[in-house]
Amino acid sequence: MASTDLFSLQASDYAKFRPTYPDELFSFVTKHCPAHQLAWDCATGSGQAAVSLVKYFDRIVATDISEALLKLAQTSDKILYRVASAEQSGLEDQSVDLVTVAQALHWFDLEKFYAEVNRVLKPGGIIAAWGYGKLLTEPAIEQFTDAFQFQLLKDYWAPQINILEQRYESIPFPFERIEAPKFEMRIALTFEQLIGYLVSFSATQRYSKEKGEGELQQLFNQIKQNWGDLTQLKPVRWEVFMKVGRAGNSK
Repeated sequence: MASTDLFSLQASDYAKFRPTYPDELFSFVTKHCPAHQLAWDCATGSGQAAVSLVKYFDRIVATDISEALLKLAQTSDKILYRVASAEQSGLEDQSVDLVTVAQALHWFDLEKFYAEVNRVLKPGGIIAAWGYGKLLTEPAIEQFTDAFQFQLLKDYWAPQINILEQRYESIPFPFERIEAPKFEMRIALTFEQLIGYLVSFSATQRYSKEKGEGELQQLFNQIKQNWGDLTQLKPVRWEVFMKVGRAGNSK
């Protein structure tokens, strides 16, 4: 399946409430790059990864199939945002030092995407694809976020989410592997920010369209009742998994 736009409807929530990635991740990835002239952030969404690449690269081309998300991205003189699919970037042959894919590899036509990566990467260039799983927080809250994600929305996730849940271990990665350390995203959220994150799910939008918002609101109210002081920040974390590889190896 080619790249599919499942996020334009909730673009504002996605841009505001999706977490950002630790700088240590970018430091690790970029140290393996042969040069730091051009990076392609594929499926950039609202630019969470692209913005973090600014300190490491002369230029970043950040693409997405959702024009709505791109309009909400943080701007920089170093970043060129444009509408393009993962399978047809519009970049020149052997022009890119690094390809990054944050929380999106599972949506792509992998055979065509990998062909595009091999076309645009310079010899020895790097591809890094990563994702994150379930939200981890205080048990009194996590029981409800788990119920939301894995019970209420169970039948509303696209099949590709299985690839994400398997931490990308079930898909091919035809590049010379570079072992990556473990990373985590850690932030503190208000109640409203947590709900915004849950609403940004593609499955939430599908559920709401089909079933309405009644049961969603019931579960959100349960979270609210267990939050305590609504001005209180709750610590939240996500475990990040990633695949990093170098071009030029067809294994």
